[in-house]
Amino acid sequence: MMNLGEPIRRGKVCDIYGGEYVILDRTNRVSVFDSNLPIEIPHRGLILNQMSIRWMKLTENIIQNHLIATDAHTLLILGAKPEQMGRVVAAKPCYKLPFEFIVRGHYIPSSHSWDSYKENGTICGIGLPKGLKESEKLTEPIFTPSTKEEDEGKHDRNIDYDEMVYLMKDYIYSLFSDIFEKEDVDCDECDCKGGCDFMCCEAQVESPDEEMSFEEFCDEFAERLCEKIRDVSIQLYKFGYNYCQNSDIIMADTKFEFGLDDDLNLTLIDELFTPDSSRFWSANAFEVGKPQKSMDKQFLRDYVSTLSWHGIEDGPAPEIPDYIAGNVSEIYALIYQRLFFQSLNSLTEDLSFEWYAAEKELGIK
Repeated sequence: MMNLGEPIRRGKVCDIYGGEYVILDRTNRVSVFDSNLPIEIPHRGLILNQMSIRWMKLTENIIQNHLIATDAHTLLILGAKPEQMGRVVAAKPCYKLPFEFIVRGHYIPSSHSWDSYKENGTICGIGLPKGLKESEKLTEPIFTPSTKEEDEGKHDRNIDYDEMVYLMKDYIYSLFSDIFEKEDVDCDECDCKGGCDFMCCEAQVESPDEEMSFEEFCDEFAERLCEKIRDVSIQLYKFGYNYCQNSDIIMADTKFEFGLDDDLNLTLIDELFTPDSSRFWSANAFEVGKPQKSMDKQFLRDYVSTLSWHGIEDGPAPEIPDYIAGNVSEIYALIYQRLFFQSLNSLTEDLSFEWYAAEKELGIK
């Protein structure tokens, strides 16, 4: 049995433990406007974690993900605590790409992202039809990346595709430089006869053109990576959108996070199609030309906005009444039930049985 100890990194809402695998613990902490609120949402971590597990298993044919183990037996051996039941997964270590990759399928003017549409008819450099009405479905989903700011209170910044490529080139150059400096290349079976460098087949997944410089290779890798991310993001969104339609749910937009595994393969990480990362609307109540009733974290954002607080630039985060936290928890439980036909009580009972059986088998109880 291992001991997780203290997390090596404590994010705004997720604790990360290091080791052979990365253990992610999705807590009940919650953030809005890039800052934590002084309250926890009951069952938040469990619901978001279980949703992400289900979605990632459903989309493995589109893109590989970081999941290594989700079962109680393995997680307990790796050091998970019984009180972390349902909230934790073992994941593949990845080099996290410093962006959020957003796909939008509906026009949402209340979002800061849409200011440029009002000004010049574009969003993140993508031209859109004139006269779009609020909540109107777009002809095709659009890919609108943003920077990923890790510091609390620092807001993400919307960028267009070309700027993403430019920033990705810098990131890849820095990442590959660090990897190469640390890489101990085994040349025993390599024709380079001990003269390996980064361009060698033993040090590189795909051998580039012999005339290509290290910087040129990094640039080409980044360009291909950005193209793949855009294509995969659109594929994922279309899959999720169609799946949600079967439950009379509209997924208006969503965001993804990706990383590179040890073999530099694109990997889906973090969470997928959760009420924290997506906007869910009821298809039965949907009406173009007005705001939609949210089935996601937007309920909490809207409430906080009524307190005239939009981030730490407005001062310390406000106190949130317990009944608001309870309402958010109910919304999360409802979207899970609508999409996966299982109540929160049923999910908790299933997980409790699994964890109890694993604890008994391992002699923890």
